[in-house]
Amino acid sequence: MPHMMPMMWTLTLLSSMIILFFTLSMIYFLFIPCPSSLYSLPLKKYMKIKWIWKW
Repeated sequence: MPHMMPMMWTLTLLSSMIILFFTLSMIYFLFIPCPSSLYSLPLKKYMKIKWIWKW
């Protein structure tokens, strides 16, 4: 296995961050145009899960 250089490491990290940001923005833009009823359902479910997790 070749030794990873610091520059290469930072580059890979940066690229991964960009990809992550891009995917998050894509999800965000896909969910925004949806109706409130469609959007609130997963949110309510998530809140319920969060509430259960709290206990």
